[in-house]
Amino acid sequence: MKSFFLIICYLLPFFVHASEEVDEIFYPQPTGKADVRDKYFYELLQLSLEKSIDKFGAYSLKYAEIELPSTRIPVEMSRGQFVNVLTSPTSTQLESMVLPIKIPLVKGIQGLRLLLIKKSKQTQFAEVENLNQLTNFILGQGKGWLDTIVFNEAGLDVATSSEYHVLFKMLAFDRFDAFPRGLNEIYRELDERKSVYPEFAVEQKLVIYYDLPVYFFVQLGDERLHDRIQYGLNNALEDGSFDQLFFDYYGEDIINAKLQNRTLFYLPNKFVPVIDKQQYEQFWLPFILEKTATLDAPLY
Repeated sequence: MKSFFLIICYLLPFFVHASEEVDEIFYPQPTGKADVRDKYFYELLQLSLEKSIDKFGAYSLKYAEIELPSTRIPVEMSRGQFVNVLTSPTSTQLESMVLPIKIPLVKGIQGLRLLLIKKSKQTQFAEVENLNQLTNFILGQGKGWLDTIVFNEAGLDVATSSEYHVLFKMLAFDRFDAFPRGLNEIYRELDERKSVYPEFAVEQKLVIYYDLPVYFFVQLGDERLHDRIQYGLNNALEDGSFDQLFFDYYGEDIINAKLQNRTLFYLPNKFVPVIDKQQYEQFWLPFILEKTATLDAPLY
């Protein structure tokens, strides 16, 4: 009897562990093998889940079983279908559909827009001194993207496509003059396509900024997953692993952009909830804090 009791005591932790709730997280599939736009966000999500094991226990992180168009992901998630975490620039409309975890995942740099252009047009863009002169150019953006609306609201001319990859072809064929891309995107996209489009370059003089923080979102009412990811992100911020991952991915790009040497146009984004960047300054790139803190209103 004594030996039986000892065996039960020995096995009890394994039974408890086996019955422990495992949080299952399903993240949207990339739009193909060449699409690595979400690689950083997937790794950051995994980091946050690891940093929350002490409080929330085990987890399973997988890609969704089917590929969804980006415009459908929030709708399907709000219905509890296919995915339960997404990454997106925030907007008032999106926050009414799904629940944001309000920690900017790329320190605001997706709102820092550099221009992907053909090298032959650099001299034309070098002459731009104000936003009115920029209206002489056509910009390319995705159909339905919030960025498209922001540019249109600022009086800029925008050509669109519903296909992300097609936008690069449109730039090559002069369907528009420049493709504004986030600082966290443009250098990687240029490098990935240099053999196909050797005529592409990052424009050297201008930077457009509008508030566009990127958040993780979960289904409305899923407080456990919301709290878990938030807890993990805060732990990663405190121990430095968040910043380490961020600078591993984007540190070189931030240096290459030479932001302090650029003419900045600060556009209003009325579709984003009011953000107090000074209250959570550790979440933002210092350049953004510096530039927006000295402006009473956006320049446009």
